[in-house]
Amino acid sequence: MILHSLISNSTKIRHRFLYNYCSSCSIQFSTLSSSFSSLAASIVDHTPEIPPNSSFKTPGQWQSEPTLSRSHQFGASREEINSQKFHFKEEEPVFLLPLVPEKRDGLIARYHSSSSDFDASQLHLEIIRDGALRACQGLGSLGLRFGMQIHGLISKTPYSSYALVSNVLISMYGRCASSAEYARNVFDDLESRNLISWNSIISVYSQREDTDSAFELFSGMLNECAIFGFTPSEYTFGSLVTAASCNSIFLLQQMLATVEKSGCLEDLYVGSAFVSGFAKLGMLDTAKKIFEQMSTRNAATLNGLMIGLTRLNQGEQAAKVFTEMGGSVRLTSDSLLVLLTTFPEFSSLEAGCRKGKEVHAHVIRTGLAHTEIPIGNGLINMYAKCGSIDYSISVFELMANKDSVSWNSIISGLDQNGCFQDAVFTFHDMKSSVISPSNFTLISVLSSSGSLGWVKMGEQIHCEALKLGLEYDVSVSNALLSLYANSKLIATCKKLFSLMPEYDQVSWNSMIGAFNGTEAYRHEAMLYFKEMMRRGWNPNKITFLNVLEALAPVSLLEFSRQVHSAVIKYGAMNDCSIENALLCCYGKCGEINYCEAIFSRMQGRKDDVSWNFVLLNLITFVAILKIFPSEKILKGGEAIIQGAWVRKNNEAGGFHHDGGVKHAVLLVHARSLDILLW
Repeated sequence: MILHSLISNSTKIRHRFLYNYCSSCSIQFSTLSSSFSSLAASIVDHTPEIPPNSSFKTPGQWQSEPTLSRSHQFGASREEINSQKFHFKEEEPVFLLPLVPEKRDGLIARYHSSSSDFDASQLHLEIIRDGALRACQGLGSLGLRFGMQIHGLISKTPYSSYALVSNVLISMYGRCASSAEYARNVFDDLESRNLISWNSIISVYSQREDTDSAFELFSGMLNECAIFGFTPSEYTFGSLVTAASCNSIFLLQQMLATVEKSGCLEDLYVGSAFVSGFAKLGMLDTAKKIFEQMSTRNAATLNGLMIGLTRLNQGEQAAKVFTEMGGSVRLTSDSLLVLLTTFPEFSSLEAGCRKGKEVHAHVIRTGLAHTEIPIGNGLINMYAKCGSIDYSISVFELMANKDSVSWNSIISGLDQNGCFQDAVFTFHDMKSSVISPSNFTLISVLSSSGSLGWVKMGEQIHCEALKLGLEYDVSVSNALLSLYANSKLIATCKKLFSLMPEYDQVSWNSMIGAFNGTEAYRHEAMLYFKEMMRRGWNPNKITFLNVLEALAPVSLLEFSRQVHSAVIKYGAMNDCSIENALLCCYGKCGEINYCEAIFSRMQGRKDDVSWNFVLLNLITFVAILKIFPSEKILKGGEAIIQGAWVRKNNEAGGFHHDGGVKHAVLLVHARSLDILLW
């Protein structure tokens, strides 16, 4: 719902407003080039020069004038908007102004005619604040572009020093820009700051989860509060609570004590922020206590508590909160969406699916199931994660309208439930629709193609990514790496990796893992591991497992020790799967002492794989007697471990058969150790 615009085509009337408000949203943001310059004139000539006898025309009167193009009258299509070249000509003094109630036109004229120029200017400021700059906030990067141009015009006028305008500029940059730099520059240049100025800039950093900067500004705000006599408001505390909720329980507890002293805890906005923050950080008892103490609650309060419970895999508890508290607040579609996310977190997916069906029945009765696209998407995800993919397909097919999330949800659900061919076929159906695939779509269908071993299909999807301009998307490139690696196309993997403009942890792990299946490339896995470390990436569990898997068959003792040192350095030594991989590496290298040391320190982390690795990695009979004390035997009373290969050892038992290896079956009892050799 974007409005147009003031058209100034008369020397007598400087400020003519055409306020076209279409409640049906049929008028779109069009002819931006012709919309821009007129506010330039109105801002530069900020003192209105409107003759008392000037008359302002109504929107209906303006529609018949020839100055309006067809796109002005009926709205331009999306293609027309995208093809617009934002070139502003001086001879077209026409600029975008937002919808403002018509009475403001008359007020400006009356203020001016009664010599109340100050009041007229103040009202004009409100138009800028509530209109053009606020309209930019909902347009993302396009809004940033226009907001910066409006800012440039304002900087040439006395308005640039007004806190009223600067506050909206801070909010606009905070909403549209990727970083807080632009908003901070406006704030720093503001000579006279008020409470709204401080709240706006703190909110900008809070939205970006920059806790340190938000509280640094709050400290500066308190210093100015003592000088200018204003105090932090509930909006200040709400933003600070959101910032503290990002990573610091201690800071959030300190904020709770501060807010309780200020008396703002009863505020709905602040209380909801605390509920969401404590639930997010896992302090559910505190979150519930604040929730129960709040005199008024809304859907946001309930949603915050449910989201926190869901993140901690307490789906049943979240659904219980909804059942108990849902009747006391006015629920929104967002509440139902949050509720749908709780069911896959039930300890029993079958029970979660049953609850999901109850909610599905409710939304059908209320008419939301097939009219609200987000609700339909939530149902598709819920059924897919609960393992009921047939219900997901039914919901998808019954949806009257679908968006990209709908298609991505069903394709991802099919892939996660093993319906790989259906996922690929659905992808082709999506291409036939008006909706273009996104990076999420390609990731899911590449996963399905890799599971099917359809390399040619993967290459076609690779071409699709090139056409869509997604070839540089890291997630898509990682999915392609995985597909080519599973197909043993190592040369293609190396070429793709070299063309990637940036890497993440998954990229390095995928590339190192690609070399494991081919003997000729195992040494290259170690080279890529070293390069990853050289570039400053910290290896994780998957990295170590991949490189240890590459090391095991080639028996490189020195490099195994280096990887072992890195495992200890990065705190991954207490992971059972990594310890098992180290057992395998040292066992293949014949380093029995290392195996004994690792196995003995595993303590309660030993699993079936650990015990079998000790036997299967060519350990001598003497070492077996040392490692298998009777009190450390596997649970279950009796376990038969087959396939243990005992290295020839003439000194300990003389198990030698034509220079080969003796196959043994170890029968292990829980109370007594008996080793039988055949």
